[in-house]
Formats: sequence, C-alpha cells, structure tokens
Amino acid sequence: MVDVCDFISKPTQWRGAGMGKDIARMIAAELFDISDRCVSVELLFSYFLDDPLALHMSILIGDMLVSEWVFARDLAMAGTRYRVGDGAVSVWPAVDNSVVIRIQDGMKRALLRLNADELADFTSETYELVGNGEEFRHVDIGRAVALQCGMVSDQ
Repeated sequence: MVDVCDFISKPTQWRGAGMGKDIARMIAAELFDISDRCVSVELLFSYFLDDPLALHMSILIGDMLVSEWVFARDLAMAGTRYRVGDGAVSVWPAVDNSVVIRIQDGMKRALLRLNADELADFTSETYELVGNGEEFRHVDIGRAVALQCGMVSDQ
C-alpha cells in the first residue's frame, strides 16, 4: 500500500457537464495507507452517458481531490457480491456489509472500505439509465476514434 501523501494526483477535466442525465453520488469511506493507517475520505462516484461502461471515482479528503479512477461499472456491481478485478482496480465484499476497493498504480496501492449497499444502489441507478447491453447506443464511435487519433480534444 501507499502512504496517502504519495497518492496525490492532479485533478482531471470534469466530464459530462450539462448532460442532464449524468448522475453522481458521494459515499463516505475509509482509506487505508501503507502503514495501515485509516483516513476518512469521501468518494464521489460519477456516471456519464458519454462513457456508459465506466464509473468515475474521485477520492476527496476534505476539499482536496486526492486521486481519480475510472473503472468498469460491472466490476463495481459484481464486487459487491464476490471478488473481481486483476488489474489496477479490484473489488470484493467484506464483513459488516462493506465492500473493499483496491486501487493500484505501479508500486502505489491503497484500500478503500465503503458501504456495499450504497455502492450497489448507485451502480443499479446507472443500469436504470443505460441497461446492460445498451451501452454502445450511447457511444459516439466517430468521436472516440478522433480522440484516439488526436484529431479532437476531450473538452
């Protein structure tokens, strides 16, 4: 794991402003650092219709944005029931109706513990907006290709 001070990253550009149906929810959590020290944090989970397969998670300590992560919403939903994820993000159920999200960037790692029902409720809300299997109806493939080729900026 990593000391929380080593995990600070620069904020990225907010997405989905003014999209109308984009949703977000703040969920209280505990972050465990390299010394197994526990720090109270807020997790801002966001879901954007123009990125329908993903959840965006911002980690906040007070008013400071510590880090941002993007991972599959399927990973979040499945992780409330069983252990999933072999890459930078893993999610699994824990005791006392909580779920653990492990985030890793190279040698830096941290564990986040939050209420499983709150994560499941938010993730379920995303499936109400865009059903499973309907995600690609909300993706602008031409724009995605143009972004990858550097033909347009993501602003």
